[in-house]
Amino acid sequence: MDSSAIPLIDKITAPGSWFTTLFYKPLYIFKAITMAVPWIIKNRFSVTKPRVFEFVKKLRTSPPPFETDNLKIGAAGFWYVVLSLFF
Repeated sequence: MDSSAIPLIDKITAPGSWFTTLFYKPLYIFKAITMAVPWIIKNRFSVTKPRVFEFVKKLRTSPPPFETDNLKIGAAGFWYVVLSLFF
């Protein structure tokens, strides 16, 4: 998501007066939702899975850029790591 969401989330979670809670925080929440929904749609599992798997496949089949006997691939992200082990 856009980095401008970080201060927005801070404003939502910060303690405030009743006026802020009733009038400003709903606006902050609405703005956060309008930022989050497009990001969620763009990065849903069915879109990102083929990209990640194709990258790992190309990485495994390409020759290393230097001489090595044992080259390991490290990855982060539980679902993609587990799924890439089996597919």
